[in-house]
Order: sequence, then structure tokens, then C-alpha cells
Amino acid sequence: IIIDKKSTDNTLQIVNKYADKLTLVSEMDAGIYDAMNKGIAMASGELIGLLNSDDWYEKDAVEIMVNTYLQQPEIAIFHGLLRYIDLEKKIDKIIGQRLTHLKNGMIAHPTCFVHKRVYQTITFDQSYRSSADYDFMIRAEQNGFQFYFVEKLIANFRTGGISSSFAAIKETLVIQRKYKLINGVEKAIQLVYFLIKYGNRRGRV
Repeated sequence: IIIDKKSTDNTLQIVNKYADKLTLVSEMDAGIYDAMNKGIAMASGELIGLLNSDDWYEKDAVEIMVNTYLQQPEIAIFHGLLRYIDLEKKIDKIIGQRLTHLKNGMIAHPTCFVHKRVYQTITFDQSYRSSADYDFMIRAEQNGFQFYFVEKLIANFRTGGISSSFAAIKETLVIQRKYKLINGVEKAIQLVYFLIKYGNRRGRV
């Protein structure tokens, strides 16, 4: 399923080559999480993976996750290793976070395969523009859904999108404060730190 926000490049020309293998919706939306909620609602499978543009799966990613799910059908959310690529900084590394990382930040969302029953209970909160996936995972954990970390490379992520922005960092801190993972002082300190960090990167500090 491809949810497209009326692309003006050659995206639709490429997608239409595979029209017999997929479902395409190309229309204006209210942001990435509106698009995700829309795609999830259309999905008929038990296990749902989500990818943003510029990210991609390893060739055996779906096979690995489906086989793991078949062995452990009681698990609701499967996630694995992610190749993190920052072309500007020339960084290419493999990362992976277990569930315990949620108190510090988001697990690798491009690697997540989530059972449909989770989405029947929780959807992405569209009031967040860039970190609703983090809010979603915290609520899933609080609702008692089980997570399983698969120690295999599942997806590839290139920086430069909205999740790499300072706005996303601010939203993450707001979410951490909301769920009492940090206090107000810690939030203020981290905001100052990231302001200095991003300011230096742009030559403003």
C-alpha cells in the first residue's frame, strides 16, 4: 500500500509500473501520521510494517519478521537492527534498541512490524508532527503489548527527513515530559543542549 501526497516528481510514474501488485492512494493529507493511519486502515494483513520515503527494507526483512511472528504469535510488536546512513556526516552504522531504550527515545521505527490488533487499540496521534511514532510505542508498552527484538538487519534509514529535525527533538522531549520520563528541569537542559548543537551546526552560535 502506497500513500502519496500528490507527488509532483516522477513518483507516480514509477509506482504505476507496479499497479497490479499494490494499492495506491494519491491525495492531500494532514501529514505523515495521517498517511500512516490511512494506510493501516486499508491493510488486511495481520502484521504491518511502515516505511517512509528514502528508507528501504533488506531483501529478507519480511521473511524474517513473518517467520519470527509465526514462532511467537503472542508478540505484538517486532523490531530489529537498522542501518543508519548520514550522507552529510559520512556515517554508515548499524544500530538497534531494545524496549528498555523507550525511556530515552524511539526504537528503530522503520524496522517495526506491528500486529493489527495493536492498531485496533492505538492509532498515531496526529497532533504530533514528527514524533507520533514515539508516543505510539510508549502507549503500546503501557497497554501491555509485548515487544520482541530481532537481532538481524531489517531496514535502512537515511537522515534528512522530518524525524532528523530539531522539531522532532523538541516533540520527543515534550512526549518524555508528558509520560514523566524526564522532569521539567531535564527537559530545559536538553533543549538548551540541542539548541547549541544545532546552532553550531548552522553557524549561529
